[in-house]
Amino acid sequence: MIIKGKNLINLRVETESGDYLGKVYDFLIDTETYEILKYYIKGGSFLNKVFPKELIIDRLQIVAITKEKMIVNDLDIKNLEEVKGLEPIT
Repeated sequence: MIIKGKNLINLRVETESGDYLGKVYDFLIDTETYEILKYYIKGGSFLNKVFPKELIIDRLQIVAITKEKMIVNDLDIKNLEEVKGLEPIT
């Protein structure tokens, strides 16, 4: 599947178990490989409890991307709960 960059912006982001993390507001591209390396997420209720500003999701933490949403590995988010107050996932 091919998704345009404009369709990634505001894409809903959830964990595998359905927790809403927020929406993609930006992404980082490697100019040598042309791959998206990281996604910047804002706005979810879970995210606001753990990190009030943003969450950075590495491409390796993504389980699936559809036109409707991005699904992130549950294990990575559970680790966030354990380190509440530290740096976002990178």
